[in-house]
Amino acid sequence: MKLIILWLYLVCLVTANTEIVNFAARYYTDDVIAGVAEQWLQLNSSVPQRSFSINPAPLSSTLDDVCSDSGFGSPCPHELWVTLDLDSKVWDRFSKFTLRLSWPASSPADFLITTHPPNETRAILSKHKKTQIPRGRTSSITATRRQHARIRAVDTGLRAPSRQKEDVKPIPFILLLEPLYFGVLPKSVIPIVLFLVPVVLCATLVAAPFVNKFIARIAAEARLEYTEGAGSGKKYE
Repeated sequence: MKLIILWLYLVCLVTANTEIVNFAARYYTDDVIAGVAEQWLQLNSSVPQRSFSINPAPLSSTLDDVCSDSGFGSPCPHELWVTLDLDSKVWDRFSKFTLRLSWPASSPADFLITTHPPNETRAILSKHKKTQIPRGRTSSITATRRQHARIRAVDTGLRAPSRQKEDVKPIPFILLLEPLYFGVLPKSVIPIVLFLVPVVLCATLVAAPFVNKFIARIAAEARLEYTEGAGSGKKYE
């Protein structure tokens, strides 16, 4: 089953580059970042897929260092934050999710996706700020499975010397959030798996006997030739 899933993902790489991150859904203390997270687009059970674009960091930049000094009030053009709303009742029975980012193969770039619960998001955004980021207005502390995805990109395209000064165009990409069935199977590949399973079973039940008979016949002929050859050898001794 896992080999089938891997094959399906490899097929997607033919026309597009793909970056995938799997993560567990746990309950955290709701720590809304007032004026920041509310402005981020969301992915949820109703809208699991969206299209975005991002300006990649200059060539030779290190992904881990991109936007490392970007704090509250100073958005970095090379990163994008997206809220992953996992609190829907539709997704309540799932404990693992996958976030898949796909971009055109014609756009040379490297992407890095990391997922963070609210407290980690706050820590990242306030890491290089001396003042504390204000919290959201909540009447009571609540639990949430909501997380935030941090997406960063670096340009990897090589250009001719005469075009070195040209501005790098924003890279379009698609972000898809899906629950994992049985902890490994994305929802989008279930129809394909349901189609392949009976095909494989049918091929096994129908073709296997013919293949076994063919192999058995070849083995029998090989044993017969070996026996006759051995008998002829003894006659000449």
